Amino acid sequence: MPICKRLLSGGRWLRPRMWPWGKRLLAFLCAAVVIIFILAEIACHSAAAIFNQTMEKQKMLRGTVTVSSLTAHVNGRVNFEDLVWKDPEGNEIMNVPSGSFRVRIWDIVARDFKPTTITELTLNHAKFAVHFNKDMQIDVIKGIGEKKPDEPKEHKKRSFGERMRNIDWHGRKINTKLKLNHCEIEMSKQGKVYTMTNVNARFDVNTRDAIRVDFSSGTFGGTAIGNGVNLQGIIDMKPEMPTMSAAISFYEVDPSSLGFGMNVHDPMTFNLVSYGPLDDQKSDGHVKMKELHLPALDFYNVLGDVHYEKGVMTFSNVYADVYNGTLAAYGTYNVDTRAYHLYGHGEDLDSRIALHTSRFYCLVDMDLELESNGQRGDLKTSGSFKSGPGYYQPVSFESIQGIFNNQYKKLDFYDVIIRMKMGDIRSDALHIVHGKPTIGTVELTFRDDGRVVDLLKLKPDLERNVKEAEEHYKGFQEALKKL
Repeated sequence: MPICKRLLSGGRWLRPRMWPWGKRLLAFLCAAVVIIFILAEIACHSAAAIFNQTMEKQKMLRGTVTVSSLTAHVNGRVNFEDLVWKDPEGNEIMNVPSGSFRVRIWDIVARDFKPTTITELTLNHAKFAVHFNKDMQIDVIKGIGEKKPDEPKEHKKRSFGERMRNIDWHGRKINTKLKLNHCEIEMSKQGKVYTMTNVNARFDVNTRDAIRVDFSSGTFGGTAIGNGVNLQGIIDMKPEMPTMSAAISFYEVDPSSLGFGMNVHDPMTFNLVSYGPLDDQKSDGHVKMKELHLPALDFYNVLGDVHYEKGVMTFSNVYADVYNGTLAAYGTYNVDTRAYHLYGHGEDLDSRIALHTSRFYCLVDMDLELESNGQRGDLKTSGSFKSGPGYYQPVSFESIQGIFNNQYKKLDFYDVIIRMKMGDIRSDALHIVHGKPTIGTVELTFRDDGRVVDLLKLKPDLERNVKEAEEHYKGFQEALKKL
C-alpha cells in the first residue's frame, strides 16, 4: 500500500507538471492547421496565377494562349472557360469552351513551378486545328520547322527521327494526365484534311518512363471518311527514339475517300497492331468488308491480311465470295500518293448470278488486275477469263475465254473465243462505251472443214448449212452484247 500511494501521489505530482506542455503542443497543432489552411488558401489563388505566368514564360508553343475566366479551388484544381490558342498570324489553333487543371499545392506554396507542377489537364468540347508541312513538321511548336536567325538559308533537311531527338525536355520530368472529352480535331497536310468528331481520350504522360494512350473518336471525314477510330497503346520514352506499341482500329472507311475507285462506298474496317520506333512505325492486321461492288463484279465477305511500312499498305491472303465462287487477291496501296496495284484470281464464278439470267450458264475462272496512279478517274481494270462447259439456251458450248479491259465507262473485250462441237466463234473486239455496245468481227470456224463464216453478215438466202448455223448462233450476238 505505501508503494501504491507513493506512485499515485507521484502521478498526481507529474500531472500538473506535464499539463503546460500538453497545452503548448495543442496550441502548436492548432497553429499548424491554421497556417496550412492559410497556405492552401494562398495556393488556391496562386494556382489561378500559375496559368498566366506559365503562358507568358512558355517557350515551346507558338502564338498566344488566353482565357476569359479562371476559378481556383483549395484542393489545387483550377477551372477555366473560353481558352483560345492562336498562332502568331492570328489563326485559331485551339478553342476550349471549358476545362480544368490540377496543380501540386506545395509547388505553388514554394513558388517552385516545374513541368510536374500541373498533374492533370482536362479539356471539354475543345476544337483543335493542327497543320503539318511536307516534312510532317507540326507548325504550332517553336523550333520545329522554323529556321533559326543565324542558320544559313540552305541547310540539310532533318529526318523525323532527328527532329524527335531534338525535342529536349532539358532533363526535366513531365508527369501529368491529359483528358479530352467530346472534342473535335482537324489535321491538314499539303491540301489533305482530316477531321475527327466526338474525340474522347486519356494520355498518361511520364517522359522518363512511358506515355499510355486510350483514344477513340466518332465519325471522321475530309480526305478520308469513316465511322470511328479506336487506339490503345503505350509509347516507351526510355530509348533515344521512343517506340510505340498499339492496337488501332479504323471503322467503316469509305474506299472512294482513299482513292479506291470513284463510286465505291462499301465500308471497310481495318484492325491493326502497330509497333516500332516512332520514326519507322510498322503495322500488321486485317481488313474486312461485308460486301464490295465494282463494275460487273460483286464481292461478299471480304477478309485479308494487311502490313503497313514506310507509307505503303501491302495486302495479302485476301479472300472473297464472288458469284458463288471464290476470289484470292493481293496488292499494294501507297498512303501518300493513293496509287495502288491489286491482283486477283477468281474460280467457279456462276454466270447466272453475274448476268441475272438462268438462260446463260457456265462456271468462269478469272484473273483480275486493278491499277491506279492515285488520280481521280484513272482506275484501270483488266484481266482474262475462261469458262468450263455450259449453255446459252438452247445451245451448249465447251468453253468461253477472252481478255478484257475496263476504264472509266469503257469496257473492251479482246480475243473472245467460244468453243463448240461444230466449231469456234471468235471475236477480235467487243466494246461497251457508256452502256452502248459495238462489235468487231464475229467469225465461225467450222471444225470439220475449216470454213470461216462472218456471223454478222449472214443472210437468209445463204446455203442451208449456213442458215442452220445462223439459227443456232444468232443468240451469241445478244450474249456478247449483254456481257
